[in-house]
Amino acid sequence: YGKAEEYAKKAVQLDANNANAYMEVARAVGRLAQFKGVLQSLNLAGEVKKNLDTALKLNSKLPAAYVALGLWNAEVPLVAGGSSSQVEVNILKAIQLEPTTIIHRIEYSNALLKLSKRNKRRALEQLEQAVKMTPKDFWEKLDLETAKKNLAALR
Repeated sequence: YGKAEEYAKKAVQLDANNANAYMEVARAVGRLAQFKGVLQSLNLAGEVKKNLDTALKLNSKLPAAYVALGLWNAEVPLVAGGSSSQVEVNILKAIQLEPTTIIHRIEYSNALLKLSKRNKRRALEQLEQAVKMTPKDFWEKLDLETAKKNLAALR
């Protein structure tokens, strides 16, 4: 993930108006944060958020950034800027932009469960929708298998 961060930051240097480059910086730093201690990951959370905000400022129709921002709000504690009220708002925006993208439904399901185990029914509904979708490429075939596994485990 460190190498991914390095390449993504190089992409930002080469084109500071490229929303996808900022999205990739956020993705790489976010993955790095998952393997760091609590305090260090909280420091990285601000960098992730800043890059997601920049990506969306440059391209307000970037679905991956909305999903990431929703997940960021689900993972980051309130004291560090996270807001449970922003989880669904952001992920639903991604689904609005790309309604047939399987991974959005999987991430929405995961986020719902992260917010509260009482969201199990709604999480199941998202996975049920995901498994009805037709994969568009190799990666979506993998996502479809993940959705099926998650659905079976949640039932």
